[in-house]
Amino acid sequence: MTMRRLTMLGLAFGVMLSAGCRPPFAGARVDALGAAEAVVASDGSSAGAAALVASCAAGNTDFWAAKDRAHELLDEQDPLAADFALAVLEAGRQMESTLETGDANEFAWWTVGRLAYHAGEAKAMAGDYPGAEAVMLAGPRRWQRDSYWRKYADHDALIAVVLVNLGRRTEAIKWLDQRPVLMPPADEVWEMLTGEAR
Repeated sequence: MTMRRLTMLGLAFGVMLSAGCRPPFAGARVDALGAAEAVVASDGSSAGAAALVASCAAGNTDFWAAKDRAHELLDEQDPLAADFALAVLEAGRQMESTLETGDANEFAWWTVGRLAYHAGEAKAMAGDYPGAEAVMLAGPRRWQRDSYWRKYADHDALIAVVLVNLGRRTEAIKWLDQRPVLMPPADEVWEMLTGEAR
């Protein structure tokens, strides 16, 4: 089975297990997400998050659908993508109590972490390090479990690089030092910062 198919199965599983509201039909979901994108474009991520929370409460969309749309925009390199991702992650944080957080939903939560990573990476690549910091740890706290950090060392590396570019080298080293084991590329960033191997 391909990684793409595994990913799609995981996303579908996440939607099934969500305890949050569900859209009545696909057309309303698309319209609600398009409206939220327009709010982000005109009024910013915070307003977009509020629009998404309201749309979910009205039954027009759900967090998982919004997350999937944010991933699509990032894949398409849409200029709005990282800001929309931040809106989705902030909406998810506000709705976390309505979302399934059990261990059975682990794969779906990893995709939330990957959204924070890819949005942060997009901001960093554009030289917007404050923007990268705002999104790289955003969203429901549920995705930030040890299983995620063990699997995705690139996220630790991104955080350290962003902190260094914000003039916070000591904080970057401290962030990496909290991990018992550093895997590539986080170990490479550690070595560049400290001159020591881990």
